Amino acid sequence: MDESILEPVKSYFDVYKDRHRQLTEEYFDRLVEQAGVSPEENAQLMKELEKAESKRNDADKHVRRLKSLRAFCIVCVVLLALGALFTPLALWDTQLQWVGILVACLGGAGATALIVVICVVLNKKIREGNSVVDRHQADIDEIKRKAWEQMQPLNRKYDWNIPDGLIKQTVPEIQLDKYFDEDKFAYFAKKGGLSIYDGTSSVVCVRSGNSDGKPFLFTRLFRQDFVPHTYTGSRVVTWTEVEHDSKGYPRTVTHSDTLFATVVKPKPHYAYTTYLFYGCDSAPDLHFSRTPTVPLDADEKKLQSMIKKGEKELEKKARDAVNEGKSFNKLANSEFEVLFGAENRDNELEFRLMFTPLAQRNMVELLRSKQPYGDDFHFVKKGAINIIHSLHSAKLDIDASPDRFVDFNLARARQTFIEYNCDYFRSIYFDFAPLFCIPLYTQESNRVYFGECTKQGNIGNWEAEAVANHFERKLLEHPSSATPSILKVYTDIGESNTVAHVTAHSFEGIPQIDLIPVRCRNGNVYEVPVPWTQYLPIEQCTDIDMQAVQTTREQFIAEGNSVGTLLVSGIKATIK
Repeated sequence: MDESILEPVKSYFDVYKDRHRQLTEEYFDRLVEQAGVSPEENAQLMKELEKAESKRNDADKHVRRLKSLRAFCIVCVVLLALGALFTPLALWDTQLQWVGILVACLGGAGATALIVVICVVLNKKIREGNSVVDRHQADIDEIKRKAWEQMQPLNRKYDWNIPDGLIKQTVPEIQLDKYFDEDKFAYFAKKGGLSIYDGTSSVVCVRSGNSDGKPFLFTRLFRQDFVPHTYTGSRVVTWTEVEHDSKGYPRTVTHSDTLFATVVKPKPHYAYTTYLFYGCDSAPDLHFSRTPTVPLDADEKKLQSMIKKGEKELEKKARDAVNEGKSFNKLANSEFEVLFGAENRDNELEFRLMFTPLAQRNMVELLRSKQPYGDDFHFVKKGAINIIHSLHSAKLDIDASPDRFVDFNLARARQTFIEYNCDYFRSIYFDFAPLFCIPLYTQESNRVYFGECTKQGNIGNWEAEAVANHFERKLLEHPSSATPSILKVYTDIGESNTVAHVTAHSFEGIPQIDLIPVRCRNGNVYEVPVPWTQYLPIEQCTDIDMQAVQTTREQFIAEGNSVGTLLVSGIKATIK
């Protein structure tokens, strides 16, 4: 392993960041060349499209101005008509009767003239303007059709695992498999109790791989839990009271008061989280956890104050541990102790073997870094299993679906391809960064070597669940669903295919009303209606036939498969 990776922050900015961008740009340019797409011709089409859209927008603005003028004229017609009708009536029995007649005549004439302008002039111009807009829109549609046709060969070239291959070229220490390796899952299930039976989360993406023969899994979960939600209702209460004015005369006065009430009810909440599971047999009896501690906006003064305060707390904890017969011993490096914060460790010897002075220095550098993410990661060690959960990984969709790159605009497609791949690499690299800081992990080998998985074995539950999550939700969820669905899968594995039994768990929303008593200013108590939603669980079961194939995405598109069939990373899935 390249020793420079032990300083992951420095290595990223000095080497890997620019290397990965260059490799990504070169890869995209090769795809364009292989597809035979002419950048010059596409750029010319985009210029024509920009001109056509500008003309369409100008014509649309002109039509909107004409419509605004027509609306103004209609308002004027109404006002003139009302004036012509009511002014003579108001002045009929007065000496200004003649004024009323004059207003009626002028108002009628003005209204009539405006009606003629609206019907003969404005409506005609609006129709003509709409025709111009439609003509320009037709030009736009035709240009886009040509652009889509021109870009079709490139759009079909995008395939699964492209981002993973680019990462492997950039950092050979991170090798993502073409397929999810069930052997690696079995390792994590045995060593760390990894399970598929959590009914409140669904695997939407799973990546397996190895780092110098050590297995790892990336998994992105779609999770559901309940959170308290506050519903608010209101009611206006009016009442009359008899009051006396300053002269003592009684009068009736109407009062009102708006009453508010709230109820708190459970509501389903959904969120994505991403975890990196990394297997390493080093320090197998050590357990600890840490959470982010360094604020992103912390300056040196604030950090030193935090370290000084934390050092005193650690010294007290060390003294208490001695008195209580516990095993906590403070390291000499107080900065590392405070910033890393793994105070719940349970094996001091293995903790020191793992975090040598070099590892401590590397980790402090990572924790102090402001870019690109700073200290935003959770680190849990459960024996041979290391779990990294970062805030930045929760925001990025790591499925790397080729569909995200499809476009009719070559320049925009290039930008999307490059920026996504750079974001994808940066996110994955800095999930590994805390592990790269530890020389013990890079120097020692596992008892069982895990190499690259090149063949698709049986399609396991996690892989099947991730594939099922690529289907449109309406194809799998209950028609009465008022919430997103959590898909859970169990599989029947056959000789040549796997049947995934998918259950979509969601909730139906039932409107309810609670009547909450609230005291009014008049001293009475009134019931205020508070509408809320009761969420009742519902589910729908669907069978999906899955088969590992050697078909590329380009070949799959050429086959013209139906909506109920898709291809995800070498697995063809069809709803039965």
